[in-house]
Amino acid sequence: MDRRNLLRSALLAVVFVGALLGPARTAVAEEIGAVLAGTKSLFWQIMGDGILQASADLGVGVLIRAPNDDDPTAVPTAQLKMIDYMLDAGAKGIILAAIPLPEGHAPVGISVPIILVDRSSKDYSGLTTISTDNFAAGKLAAMSLQGRLTKGARLGIFRINPAVPSTTQREDGFAAAAKLLGFEIAFETYVGDGVRNIEEAVTTALTQAVGPVDAVFTPHDFSTFAVVRVFPQIPPDRRPLLVGFDYRPSFEDSLRRGELYAMLVQRPFEMGYQAVKQMVALQAGQAIPKTTAIDPLLITADNLDDPAIRQELNRYRP
Repeated sequence: MDRRNLLRSALLAVVFVGALLGPARTAVAEEIGAVLAGTKSLFWQIMGDGILQASADLGVGVLIRAPNDDDPTAVPTAQLKMIDYMLDAGAKGIILAAIPLPEGHAPVGISVPIILVDRSSKDYSGLTTISTDNFAAGKLAAMSLQGRLTKGARLGIFRINPAVPSTTQREDGFAAAAKLLGFEIAFETYVGDGVRNIEEAVTTALTQAVGPVDAVFTPHDFSTFAVVRVFPQIPPDRRPLLVGFDYRPSFEDSLRRGELYAMLVQRPFEMGYQAVKQMVALQAGQAIPKTTAIDPLLITADNLDDPAIRQELNRYRP
């Protein structure tokens, strides 16, 4: 089994107390700890691929851990336990996709440099962040409907969780651009984190909407997947265009069949790779940017087979 598949197997097996990903090794002082925000989404698996590739290219040891799911209500301090373990093991830097801590939790002080990936965090403020510009990406998602829908078209937004900055910024960016384009926001519904809960909320919103809904926006892969699954229950004449966020291989068929109109695909491999690269530079005493934006790709059925698109999507293949 190659290193990439070994990583994915480990990610699927990890529990909230964490497990080392990749070959078993003893932590040494120069190792970097990477604490991601989940194991279920391919997004985190591909980010792990990028972290391990940078580890191999730069000759630095990395320990990767993650809770089961990117859910701030499940095990709210699991990441803190993982960070403590890594610090005890000698890690001299932490890469972190921060799950929001419970309301009222004191800001966290950590004795080594931290680089945030995917999202900023009020719990770990004043740090370097490598992420998609999520507000701009949400605007780009709405702009994909320009010329496809006319002014006055009615749109729905399936929001995830107000405590998660990345998805909230996408949702806000989509709403802002949609209004500038002259579209009406017919509803904004919070649907939660689990796929089953999302499916139920999506079904309710689409079947009970007053008047037509011309398009909907889903801000991550679970919500996009849920809408695709729900569509067969919706009469064809009531199915809106779906603009989704993040990627699963099954979404290609959805694009080709017209179930998915457009999709914003982040580049988690590049986020993970750049995080390790910048941490190594920081530990060598070099200056690094305060923020690094990794531009997403806007994918439709028309450009799905472009070489640059294929290169990124092929990262998600076994």
